[in-house]
Amino acid sequence: MSVKHTGLFVVGCSNTPWGKEQGEKELPKLAGVRDDVEKIWNVFVSRKGGRGLAAPEPTSYKWIDTGSSVVKQAFQSFVNGLDRDALAIFYFVGHGAVLGACDLRLLLTNSQENEQNTTTLPVLDVVRTLKNRGFAEWAVVLDCCWAGEALRDPAITGFQQDNQIPGLIISATGTGNAWETPQHGGLLTDYLTKAISTGACMAQGKDFIDLVSAARWAQEQIKRSHAELNAQPQIHLQGSAELRVAKMPPAQPLQSSTFVESVLFIGGSPDKATGGQEQQFIIACNAIGRQLAENGIKLCICNPWPESADYPVALGYASIQSATIIRLFMPDGDNTRKNFEALKRELDNERVKLVEFWYPVIGQKEFSAETWLYCQLQALERVDAVIALGGATGGSSSLLIRLAEARGVPVIPFAFLGGSAGEAFLRHKDLYTRLGVAQELNRRNGVESLPKLIRSLARAPIDPSARVGKVFVSRAIEDASIAKLFASQLIERGLVPVFGDEPNEHGKDLQAVIHERLRHADVCAIFWSRHFAVSPYCYDELASALRRHRNEGMRIWLFKLDETPVVHPDARRLPLWSTLSEEALRDWCQDWLDTLRAP
Repeated sequence: MSVKHTGLFVVGCSNTPWGKEQGEKELPKLAGVRDDVEKIWNVFVSRKGGRGLAAPEPTSYKWIDTGSSVVKQAFQSFVNGLDRDALAIFYFVGHGAVLGACDLRLLLTNSQENEQNTTTLPVLDVVRTLKNRGFAEWAVVLDCCWAGEALRDPAITGFQQDNQIPGLIISATGTGNAWETPQHGGLLTDYLTKAISTGACMAQGKDFIDLVSAARWAQEQIKRSHAELNAQPQIHLQGSAELRVAKMPPAQPLQSSTFVESVLFIGGSPDKATGGQEQQFIIACNAIGRQLAENGIKLCICNPWPESADYPVALGYASIQSATIIRLFMPDGDNTRKNFEALKRELDNERVKLVEFWYPVIGQKEFSAETWLYCQLQALERVDAVIALGGATGGSSSLLIRLAEARGVPVIPFAFLGGSAGEAFLRHKDLYTRLGVAQELNRRNGVESLPKLIRSLARAPIDPSARVGKVFVSRAIEDASIAKLFASQLIERGLVPVFGDEPNEHGKDLQAVIHERLRHADVCAIFWSRHFAVSPYCYDELASALRRHRNEGMRIWLFKLDETPVVHPDARRLPLWSTLSEEALRDWCQDWLDTLRAP
């Protein structure tokens, strides 16, 4: 039977009176349960801008700190309300206890040992109910202590051996304690939801995320990063099942160029973020990476550490078939090199070229703020735009955004999580409103409009009210064909293209002719390329245009025809558009020149 829809039943319990009446040590309160339930809901349940496949309420349910009778009744309603052609998922986060041999009970807010049969939720009952209902597929996820005991229960394993009803049980541990940490919340839930939200576990060529692959990814991450806790998740799958829990649709690129070649991501989880906000942040980071890859833009990041904001952006980028290049600007330290090698393995995408830039550690501390800021400053010199998300206010992200603004680098600040990105949005709210992008920058699903946002911000330096008559066209002779195409686009709109060496005025000094023609132009269009970079005549034209720009406010349009870095320090602060093809240049002309006023 094929799966037609998905339902999720998630229960979280942070506190239980279990053991008090027997004089036993009170079970600790689990501070992260509420946030864990929100993480689970965010990644599993379908919603606008999300990728989860579980239908929302009333098909799916979430319960936090609730008594046994309510949970049992709601679970039965959940099961009865799902058609048989469904994937039914039961997920528990909280405390567990073992009664007798392998009888795992899930503890709720009223669970007591002297009323164990009525106040606890037996895992055997959960599995039996899902199996007997005859769902196309079912799964049980147990993020609690002693969760692995369920896999030793002969009654449960007997159900699991029925290949006609594919089923999956994921337990946080084989035996003993599961773990909750202040940083992660429940370890299994943290890594499992990360696997789903980032797509890190998705197999090549797939357009969906399955629960088994997500669990295996979480299992590997916990083994690698938390081996000292001895809390290795267990996975038991019986039968053949896809167990799809999320889709990974390709981003929808604009048909036209964004006019940006490379983007630096600046971000960090917001101050005092809740678990739900942390999950929103990871999802948004992943979406940013996917959008950049889909639109042929190179990603620039600085931190390959798994807990960094750059990490899910890189995973999202590499998950896309058309991903090209990730540039990393990193301190040359042993720990960073280890993290970089681990990131290469995690990306698992041979199509993505990783370009490394290594910089010295400042002082003696590889992870000092000064060391990372130095790397980020180097990256800022090499990008066409900056994307900001979250980030601690008053920290290095605030400084980098300010520097980007001062240098004229377009900044796309997603403001819905606040932080330094939110501050940047407020500083230029009038501009974003005028460009028609303020609403998208404030919405979580605005990330899906990233190509439009980049395009709009790249357009901002051009004043449509300014009159333009003559445009001086500066290009290397090897790039004459694309420059002539640009000239024809100017002529079609009543503008006058001017070249320094055409027409040739015999008997006159070429340098004098160039300076005279440039002096009478309203705009200088620079076509930067590897040929332009080594031409003395082109350099003179650029230097003259920059002098007029400084002294008289002459406008300069800088087009990049290839990936050659712009070497002149003053030119790097100019508005820049990446037009790597004739089609992209025509697109720019249609989008920009049509807004200008001819004299």
